[in-house]
Amino acid sequence: MLAIIHKHLGVPDKRIITIPKFLYRLGMRSIINEYKEKGLEPGLDPIGLVEIMTRQAFIDKRTIVEELGVEGDDIDRAIGESVRLCMEVLDGKQQTISMKGE
Repeated sequence: MLAIIHKHLGVPDKRIITIPKFLYRLGMRSIINEYKEKGLEPGLDPIGLVEIMTRQAFIDKRTIVEELGVEGDDIDRAIGESVRLCMEVLDGKQQTISMKGE
């Protein structure tokens, strides 16, 4: 999927690096310490997410189609549309709504 995202960002040959779990944990500890200093609670446990965030996820297409009844789609096109929308938001060309709880 990252290769598709890179293609739509105009950097198709950009190298994809998988971060080792120990480095992810180390980085998350730093962020948790920053949160503590500010008196914030992250909500989810970032250290507990290491297994999910470092996994190459794959779901068998048969499971999606047969068991969930999802019809096929042009994944490349869908990801491309999402990337373009994100870039428009970052460039200030699209308005978004705030998801911040007040």
